[in-house]
Amino acid sequence: MVSRFEKITQVINKKHKDASLLAFVRIDEGQDTWTILFSSPLISYTGRGDEIRKQVFADISKALNETQDETPGTTVVRVGIFPLDRHIIKDALKFKAGTHITEPTRMNGNTVFEGYITISKSN
Repeated sequence: MVSRFEKITQVINKKHKDASLLAFVRIDEGQDTWTILFSSPLISYTGRGDEIRKQVFADISKALNETQDETPGTTVVRVGIFPLDRHIIKDALKFKAGTHITEPTRMNGNTVFEGYITISKSN
């Protein structure tokens, strides 16, 4: 796995032990850009869940900034932090932690051309 993604996974494991999903996916065909997907039972768009969502975003952003020059070809263009009930999260949770997606795979209408599932705790 890409060392930059490993370091971001370490940050999430340390600060957000409740994480159900952390995935790094390449969904832009012909582009070397990545999307990070995160989910947890604590994430929502209101109240405390929204505060946690904002903290997760801050932690991922900080880790991205600290690792930006480490691995060429790992430009992150999107960070999606979603509740567990979103279809893309449900689709990603079908994969076990440690999975490296190497074949085009559909997730909620998106084609994932490559991906690393680093945290996956299906309910």
